[in-house]
Amino acid sequence: SSSSAASDVYKRQSQVRWESDNNLVATIEPLRTFKNSDGRWCREYSKVVTVLSREETTRNIACKNNDGQWIDQLGVLDNG
Repeated sequence: SSSSAASDVYKRQSQVRWESDNNLVATIEPLRTFKNSDGRWCREYSKVVTVLSREETTRNIACKNNDGQWIDQLGVLDNG
């Protein structure tokens, strides 16, 4: 699944590619790892999703919560 692919990126800091049977391809690439102002580990990443030859690229940040799970910090980066 795409969420497990994202989880792999958070853990390994390596690019992950995911393909479905319905012409969807997603590539998630970590860009940098850092500690935020709360002292939590965070990772900025780029996600490229291609559906029927149409590509959309977004960037975001995910940070570890107290349970050790990576949580997207929606709205942190301007994807414009």
